Order: sequence, then C-alpha cells, then structure tokens
Amino acid sequence: MCKQSSQWFVAVKANDLAQVSKLLKRNANSTDRRESSPENLIFKGFGAIHYACLHGHLDLVQQLIKYELGLRTKQTVTFFAPGFSNNTKYKLGENSSCLDIALLQKQPEIIKTLMDSVHNEQNFDLLLGQTNTFNLPTIVTAGLCQYQAAYDVMNNMKVIQAELGLLTAGDVTLATNSAFFGRIECAKMLQRCAMDQNLRYYVFEMMLRKDASKRMVLEISKLEVDLVRYNTTQNEREEVQKIMEELTREAYTYALGKQDEKWENILAEYNSQNQDTVEIIPAVPEMVVV
Repeated sequence: MCKQSSQWFVAVKANDLAQVSKLLKRNANSTDRRESSPENLIFKGFGAIHYACLHGHLDLVQQLIKYELGLRTKQTVTFFAPGFSNNTKYKLGENSSCLDIALLQKQPEIIKTLMDSVHNEQNFDLLLGQTNTFNLPTIVTAGLCQYQAAYDVMNNMKVIQAELGLLTAGDVTLATNSAFFGRIECAKMLQRCAMDQNLRYYVFEMMLRKDASKRMVLEISKLEVDLVRYNTTQNEREEVQKIMEELTREAYTYALGKQDEKWENILAEYNSQNQDTVEIIPAVPEMVVV
C-alpha cells in the first residue's frame, strides 16, 4: 500500500496523466502518508488534487474533480504562498480545500475550473461553506490574496452568502485581516456587504469585536506593519483605514438600534476598549509563520 501510494503521488507531482489514470481507481481520495518535507513539496495529509493545485497541473485537476473535489487536507502544513505574499510562509490549517491551495499558490486557471465545477449544489457544498482547523472559510483565504481570480471568489455572491457569517470574531476575520495586511479589495467587499440588509449583520459584528490583543479593527488598521513582507503599501493601508472608520461608525449606530442581549454584550465589549486595551505588540494572525 505504501509503495502504491508513493507511486501515486510521484505520478501526480510529475503530471503523468497516463500513470494517474492507471492508478486512479485504487488511490483516489487517499492522502499522503509520507512525512512532510516542505523543501521537496511533500506534505503529509495532502491528496492528489491538493498536489495538482500546488503544482499548477490544470489537466490533472480537471481529471480529479470528479473524485476528489471535496477532499480536505489531514494535517496543518507550512509553505510559501505567492498568492498571499512572496515574502512570507503561510500556515495552512488541517481540513483546507483544494481551492484554498489554488488561491494561495496563485493558480487563476485552476481557480476558475474549480469555481466552474460548483454550479450544482452538491459540488458547491463539497468545496465551500466549510472551515479549516483555524476556523477559516475559503472567503477569508481569498480575501488575503491580491489578484483578480481571488477577488472573483471573494466577491461571488453565493460564496458570500454561504461563508461571510462563518467567522465574525477573533484574529483572522475578513475585517481584521483587511485592516492588518492592507487588503483594500477585501475592505471594499465588506463595504458593499454592509449595504445589504441580509449581510450587514455579519460585517458589523466583525467591526465591533476585539482580537486576542484586545484591539478593535479600526485600531488594527493604524498599526505599523512590515509593508514589504505583507505585499502592501502605506497608501493601501490608509485607504483601508478610512473604510474601517466608516464601517465602525455604521456598526455602532446599528448596534445601538438593536434590542437584544447579543448586541448589548457586543456594545459593552466595544465600549470597554479604553479601559482594558493591552499595550503589547499584536500577534501576527496565526496562519502566518515567520
């Protein structure tokens, strides 16, 4: 079994379509048992479709979609992610999808192929609407990236409706990521969602929640960060800051008008900001590795 499995993943890495076809029925939906070796691009817990997305093997992805579209990674791994930044390693949480990997590896043709495959409801549920071990849905991964194919995923209304509300608090929401990393397109998407009566609830909750260092999103947008490392500019971060200021005002007004315990608690947390802000350097969101 180990030898057969090794042959399978070697064939996938080599983009050997004939060998993959030969081994497909026996090995589809299996995951790599070899120990991770990032320098050799071997990752324990990856399936064939994950490797195909990692290496940019479009023909192979098309062949594997029928069998492995819903396959999730089985272990947290670390790799360079040019879709996020050329200068930083990324920690990919267990239970991530092939689309997450394609986004992080900046594979626009593969991203389009995967998104084209989810027009039917069953395939959509296989690929999207789930979170990994860090509670990140795919829309958060897309929001970290800075190229058109990723923006198309992030702005897809069906994706927004399925995933916007999956992560509204903590260190790695769409809002905190946009504020910290200067992701202007992500900020603009949140701005548009705040205009939608069915979506603003989630955006406004993000804006009034604190991160682990007791900082609000607006405060995070004003922190100094390594612009080169995170592939951003000061102008982008300042533009994001303006959007966060606007969204924070809107969120506060919205919360004042809500007459329920949840929003009363959120407002109490927000209003306590000046009393309990912890004066420490904020932790970089945990999926980023030095």
